[in-house]
Amino acid sequence: MKRLIQAADHQRRLLWASLPFNYRWAELLIRLAVDTRTTFGRVIYTIFLQRGVTGMPPIKGKPAEEFDLNKAPHHLVPEGYGADFASKVWGVAVRMLGEEGASDVMQNLQLTLLGDPKKLAEGKTLSEAQSYVTGAIKLLALEVLRHQKRHPGDYGKGDPAGGGEDDAPKVEIADTSAVVEIMDWINEQSRGKVMPALMRDLSRIPGAVPYVKAILEHGLTDNEIVGDYRKGRPAAVEWFNENPMTVQNFGNRVKPKIREVFKKYVEELRSDAN
Repeated sequence: MKRLIQAADHQRRLLWASLPFNYRWAELLIRLAVDTRTTFGRVIYTIFLQRGVTGMPPIKGKPAEEFDLNKAPHHLVPEGYGADFASKVWGVAVRMLGEEGASDVMQNLQLTLLGDPKKLAEGKTLSEAQSYVTGAIKLLALEVLRHQKRHPGDYGKGDPAGGGEDDAPKVEIADTSAVVEIMDWINEQSRGKVMPALMRDLSRIPGAVPYVKAILEHGLTDNEIVGDYRKGRPAAVEWFNENPMTVQNFGNRVKPKIREVFKKYVEELRSDAN
């Protein structure tokens, strides 16, 4: 059984490494962008507006269909718009997976819909669109639970005591237009220009380089990368075995510093793209 789990894990990493770099980069941006609930609500309701969902709540006292995303800061609906729905989705995901697992599936769905908004059919009612998103979250969570049941030794289990990112500083790498533009534009030339300087800046933050490489190169979850020394669960990245910390502490103390570095480079990439 252990060999089967190791073989499956190796195959998963090979598949991840074969994905285009821009997809892996976008996954990293989405991972860094959380505050999960605030980001999820804004991103999903922005996509609802883009897809012509009907019956959406007014924005700043005016009908939602009159709101111009092209003129809005960061091409997003206002902060707090969609927050009630995001809290409901969060509650569903937490009940199924715990806080850390909930963050993972909500981030994954954001990335999926950012990459292909047409997965949500145009012209749905608000209740239909919300049901689609909630159903997608449940399906993703069930996939995680089935995987955990088949491979109980795997990392990345939901932990009701985990989380802790909701108080993290918010940066606009959650900007839908930023992520999509960078996914469309980033290429070998921009990688050669940006990545060495990015890694040099990240090297000043303890744990940042192994964390970023673990996502870009292997697609590991935060739970896998950091592990849980309190439960005897080793980290998949050796740096975190030598410097043990919890996912919560890493999210609260280290991720905000990584976000600030990435914010600088995302802005640089966008200015070059334009």
